[in-house]
Amino acid sequence: ASSSSSSPGNVYDSYAQALEELAEQNTSLTSVTLVFIGPECPDLPEQRRTIPRYDDTSKSSGMQVRFRTLCSKYEQQSIAPDAVVFFNPGFTCPDYSWKDVLEVLCAPPNTNKPKNQRTRTTTTIPFLVTTNTEMEAVMDCQFLYDEFYSASLPAEVKRMLGDDDNDGDDGNDDGDAKDGEEPNHDVSFFGENMLCGTRVRQSGTMANDLFVKSRWMFGGVLVRGRRSRDDDRVPLNTNKTLVQPN
Repeated sequence: ASSSSSSPGNVYDSYAQALEELAEQNTSLTSVTLVFIGPECPDLPEQRRTIPRYDDTSKSSGMQVRFRTLCSKYEQQSIAPDAVVFFNPGFTCPDYSWKDVLEVLCAPPNTNKPKNQRTRTTTTIPFLVTTNTEMEAVMDCQFLYDEFYSASLPAEVKRMLGDDDNDGDDGNDDGDAKDGEEPNHDVSFFGENMLCGTRVRQSGTMANDLFVKSRWMFGGVLVRGRRSRDDDRVPLNTNKTLVQPN
């Protein structure tokens, strides 16, 4: 039985608290919807929280946060996200596959449909990935790039892999948009997650492997409709051996 500290209500309160700074700095933002999807997620009615805000006239206003949890696979849902977050996905783990999810996210924008039937029409989707270890983060980051899902590699990862000469883009590194496309600004990043917990856990497969959940994270943009192998980008050398520091 789960404790009350991990109940959905407390989880929603925590997310609402984490969004307080966003609400304060973006006064024109009136609502945010967070959708949690997965085969182990509970199917629950939509919940809402209001983050209070005070304008210059001291009249109370707020940003509304909506929460939805869906017990489902992502590819079975018709959702047009503005951004996506993967919590410890393990893209390279052979026990499961994220291909269907990534294919849906990176499908070409359906601009040929009527406006009321469109999902997302932009060519990129911001994403964030968390992992338990630095090695997992590097492997997941390299996977998304080598499989032509992400637009670029973070500079830190390129240095770790010894690919400083690989510019990590699609040949459009001047920030100018190609015909009908959005500007290609490299917003990728890689590093430690300063907001993770402090509980140290032991791996269930390697007795001497200790980790903190979501200790590392990286992010960038997923590319929609541009996964052709004829892309100008050159995949990294996948034969390199990664060594995890002791």
